[in-house]
Amino acid sequence: MDTMNAEEITNILQAYLETQGKDVRIYREKKIGAAICDLMAVTDILIGYEVKSDLDNYSRLSSQIKAYDLFFNKNYIVVSSGHEKTVADKIPAYWGIICINSDCVVCERPARVNKYASAEQQLSMLWEVELKNLLVRNNMPAYALKSRQFIIGELTKAVCKSKLFSQIAAELKSRNYALFYGDEGGGVENIFGRELIDKLSDAIGDNFTLDKWIEIFGRAKGISERKHSAALKVEKTRKPHAISYKDIEVSLGAPWISTDIVNDFIYHILNFDDPEIYKKRSAWLKYDPYIVYYEEVTGSWFVRDKDFLGADNPNAIIKYGIKRYNALHIIEAILNLREIRLKDSRGKYDERSTIAALEKQRLICDEFKAWIWRDEDRIWEVEEAYNAMFDGLAVPEYDGRALIFPDMCKDIKLYGYQKDAVQKIISSPNTLLAFDVGAGKTYIMIAAAMEMRRQGISRKNMFVVPNNIAGQWALMFTTLYPSAKVLVIEPKTFKKEMRHKVLEQAQCGDYDGIIVAYSCFELINLSKEYVAASLEEKVSELRSAIHGLTADRIYRWGEVPIEREIKYVNSLIGGLMDGVNSALGEITFEKLGINTLFVDEAHNFKNIPLRTNLKNLRGINVTGSQKCLNMLEKVRCVQKQNGGRGVVFATGTPLCNSISDVYALQMYLQPDALQKRRLDRFDSWVKTFARPEQVCEIDVNASGYRFVRRFSKFFNLPELSRLFAQVSVFYATDDGDLPEFSAYNDVVIDRSEELAAYIDEICVRTEKIRSKKVAATQDNMLKITTDGRKAALDLALVGKEQKYDNTSKIFNCAENVLRIYKEYEGCTQLIFCDYSTPCGANFSVYKKLQMQLVLAGIPEKEIAFIHSYTSEISRVKLYSDFNAGKVRIIIGSTFKLGLGANVQKKLKAIHHIDVPWRPADMVQREGRILRRGNDNDEVFIYRYIIKGSFDAYSWQILETKQRFISQFLSGSSYSRTASDLENNVLTYSEVKALAVSDPRMKLLAEKENELRNLHVLYMQELEAREDAAHTVSLLEERIPVLEAEYDATLKNAAYVLSLKKERLNREIKWVCEGINWAGISAPQDEPLGEICGFAINLPVSQSEKQPYLLLSRSGVNYIMEMSATVNGNIRRFANFFGNFSKQVDIKVNLLNTEKERLEGLKQQLAAPLVYDKKFAVSKVEYDSLLNDMRENIFRE
Repeated sequence: MDTMNAEEITNILQAYLETQGKDVRIYREKKIGAAICDLMAVTDILIGYEVKSDLDNYSRLSSQIKAYDLFFNKNYIVVSSGHEKTVADKIPAYWGIICINSDCVVCERPARVNKYASAEQQLSMLWEVELKNLLVRNNMPAYALKSRQFIIGELTKAVCKSKLFSQIAAELKSRNYALFYGDEGGGVENIFGRELIDKLSDAIGDNFTLDKWIEIFGRAKGISERKHSAALKVEKTRKPHAISYKDIEVSLGAPWISTDIVNDFIYHILNFDDPEIYKKRSAWLKYDPYIVYYEEVTGSWFVRDKDFLGADNPNAIIKYGIKRYNALHIIEAILNLREIRLKDSRGKYDERSTIAALEKQRLICDEFKAWIWRDEDRIWEVEEAYNAMFDGLAVPEYDGRALIFPDMCKDIKLYGYQKDAVQKIISSPNTLLAFDVGAGKTYIMIAAAMEMRRQGISRKNMFVVPNNIAGQWALMFTTLYPSAKVLVIEPKTFKKEMRHKVLEQAQCGDYDGIIVAYSCFELINLSKEYVAASLEEKVSELRSAIHGLTADRIYRWGEVPIEREIKYVNSLIGGLMDGVNSALGEITFEKLGINTLFVDEAHNFKNIPLRTNLKNLRGINVTGSQKCLNMLEKVRCVQKQNGGRGVVFATGTPLCNSISDVYALQMYLQPDALQKRRLDRFDSWVKTFARPEQVCEIDVNASGYRFVRRFSKFFNLPELSRLFAQVSVFYATDDGDLPEFSAYNDVVIDRSEELAAYIDEICVRTEKIRSKKVAATQDNMLKITTDGRKAALDLALVGKEQKYDNTSKIFNCAENVLRIYKEYEGCTQLIFCDYSTPCGANFSVYKKLQMQLVLAGIPEKEIAFIHSYTSEISRVKLYSDFNAGKVRIIIGSTFKLGLGANVQKKLKAIHHIDVPWRPADMVQREGRILRRGNDNDEVFIYRYIIKGSFDAYSWQILETKQRFISQFLSGSSYSRTASDLENNVLTYSEVKALAVSDPRMKLLAEKENELRNLHVLYMQELEAREDAAHTVSLLEERIPVLEAEYDATLKNAAYVLSLKKERLNREIKWVCEGINWAGISAPQDEPLGEICGFAINLPVSQSEKQPYLLLSRSGVNYIMEMSATVNGNIRRFANFFGNFSKQVDIKVNLLNTEKERLEGLKQQLAAPLVYDKKFAVSKVEYDSLLNDMRENIFRE
């Protein structure tokens, strides 16, 4: 039998593979690194076949195996009869063996999976268009301006190996040479020529210029152009993201902005034009190019080497920072939401430096928002990350029409929206009922509990309700379900001696509902063992996260943020343990076996502790309350015991003080959804949805100006709303369900001379506060705001005389109440007033108003103060008499009368005699009348507003904010941004505007503050210019010296190369043995010695941690670390001379760095001043406004 050559064996192998019935693509002579693969089969993986004919030997097999192992998922060696017996000993055990003779093909050993296969090597076989296909397939940026190697690196980082292997095989299987080669596809001399052209087309920039390659090069160039065009088409056909970058508000440090992007931005801020080049050149960045690190568990960021990298960088200390607090310090503060508050050398607050640093902070944030959208790849990456978090969050809908409620009272029918809400509670793990006041939340919760109990979903249901309505809840429960068995736990039945018995009933009894008053619920403790175990579980998770950090990262960070978090959790354990004295056998909360916890008026528990860097944030209590922390732990307990479900919150006012209230509700009801998106940390949530700012304003504590942190605006609100909608269900009562209410009846009252005089006094007080002429304990802006509101209500509340005529709120309110009393027989009215409640013998608006109404003819017995009814029984009786028309008028505060008072039956009008503080207060007040069950077809709401007082301004703010809350909760169309909800303390400028009844006064005062800040910034800018000019003069002297040192070092390098090795070794040994190294501690008057023409000296200031020598030649000093032993110094000298070229690199890097620094400083000095022009423009505007106002006063 004739011996077959390799080509004949390969032909048989190919025919054999193609007839095996598998979907296979064959490639011949495929280049793999330094080797050639004889045949590559592509199925769902890549399989390599190395052919050894009887004419071949094994001399190259070892290197071929290494190459095959890198490129292929499985490998075979294919031999003929000559190698059949010996081949098994030459290859790894996981390689397969195929034996081919002229008449048969036998698989002697099947190949196993090769664990050494490299996705990076396989990707190198793909064309550019194929790589782009993989980017699209994996939702990655297009990397239009990046190299093939960069794209390969990103793919291997972003996609798991097994998935990549499959995708690479799919691309190679569908490769079509005709797309790019045209008629040339079969015209190339052989398959190897085609592969070579293929490789050249991907590396066309590598300058193949030898004559023998000219023809192939020309063809490859044309193919390369066609490949590139195809790759561009891939980018253009990429499906756009649902949420475009144009709609995304970005913040530095948001958890969906990658560390790579933040790192690139820092390079941009430092003016490293080409980060790749800078990384290679800078010794500090060569081995670790990351300047910034992110710790995912706590959401903390760390910028390394801030002082080293930023100290001499012009952008860092002039454009985007100040000398004592450079841009890198500011960026780290931004990333971590840390307050910038600088102190001087004496430890005193440095206002000027703080103002300057805050301005640089603003510039950096503005630059980040502009920079991030300048690059297509960044746009795609950010869009991809943001859409992965929020795209597809449709507002869920629930249909409760099929619910039948067999045990419900036949006379009561739930509305359609109530049934839908019940279905939502049944179907969802946790729910927030964000229903308008009066929309029937109580019936929904009761019906949902009974239906879940009937269906076996939730056997034991607990309802936590305000103390004053526990009895009403029990009544409503048994009204809706007459046969229901209900346990009511309220203060009178939960005394200490009865507590165990009551809890035993709750634990063992088969109740349809357990109704618990707030104060009683607080007394039902979690056991110490449960609390300790729960928090220890958190600590264990944190400790596990520490193990995932590298030693280098821990070293750079100092105290790792996770360690601080562990200390914080341990402190919470102590807080929760306080007051918990569980006796042996005590029934604690976790032992009750609650399946679903219903919490009514849940906004009372929003004040959870917040783990945040946001200190002194107005309107946000980061400390939280013990009551809310206990509620949070009990909620977690119920969820843990019931597979993540089991909590229903209900409130008509989910957003009270701030949009950030949403975060607290989300932490109760959707913690997993937040954690999945890395938004469970409050700071990460804020960086995604809110912008805190530090603003300079009059100090409430009378210390002049101060910086106040507050939320300036919220953004990305559609996504927040849709995420929140996954747990919340909102219902706004329809007009058709309610009595008709067309518009507010605004009673606008002229400002009396007495009130005008008092507001002038207030204006004088603000001036004293501003000029620091009053102590903080005596007066501040909060007191002024409160006094202004009181004066608008009744001057007697601020110790002034009030006339009760048409300039008085009490007079006007009494007239309207009397008119309605007479005009609508039997109707009732509510009067809301939060100030001056009846108390003792002091003046009271309540008493004055009652007196006016009695004098007008209304019987005193028909007028009630809600504050006089202190027990629940007495209040229930009052409400019954009111609904029957026996009592016609109730006067009360929002807190006492606006919650749980079902008094709508005959209610014709409510009167806002003062302005409620928050939108939530307004909702609670008006919810008494705008609700079902009112017998009146039309109702009235009166607002009493004094012209030129604090009233109109306060009402305008409340209306705007309440409109936003309704839009946010319903998911209806609204702006992507909004200001925050609570801003109750008037500023100096607003008080001035009210005082003179001229809104321009507010603008004037704000301009005055702006001028002051701009002057500080202008002076800081001048100082920075002076520093820069001085540094320029120093650098202009230093650079020629560095150039001379560089030239001398080049000559020294040539000299070192010329040294004979024998001489060098001899002198090193002689010098090292002749010096007492351990005894050297201080500089010597004379050199320690000389070695091969280099003088040996000690530095003037020696390093204690790592002593070093100075080797000098031609006037240039070179540093060499010193050892305390002879042998150690022999090695160091040998390394110094053996690697002297590094000294050239050091000198040229230093020279280039200083030249760049000089150029950067010159550019900064050449740029026009910024703040002098801004100051001048602002001064002109201020003067113009002031003159206009003076002329207006003169004309009047």
